[in-house]
Amino acid sequence: MELKVDKANQYDADKCILRIDSKALKNLGVKPDTIVELIPNAEKGFDVVPQPDTEGKIDTFPSTERPKNTRLFFVLRELYMQDQNTNKARLDEQDREALKLNVGDKIRLHKCEEWEIPDGDLMP
Repeated sequence: MELKVDKANQYDADKCILRIDSKALKNLGVKPDTIVELIPNAEKGFDVVPQPDTEGKIDTFPSTERPKNTRLFFVLRELYMQDQNTNKARLDEQDREALKLNVGDKIRLHKCEEWEIPDGDLMP
């Protein structure tokens, strides 16, 4: 699924929030207000991995500042009514920088069916 990157509105600035429309949420199989991790995937853009025990429960993100050089966690939210069916993904400036995207770029989101941990990558 491909969405056009747009600026976040003032309510979402500095909040690690990714807003997409309800159709895109259904495609990803994720409820609104769920923390997800976006994992870069060379072929598919970003794999969207919902975090356990956060589905539909997160009102605000614990931190307002995006940590540098860390995993890409977002609260996945539904777009406001006026933005439905526009194929937009709204992200604030620090989140666009973290994803290396600019306004007008396309972001490709891929539903992650099952997360596989490669051999040798397990924690001791």
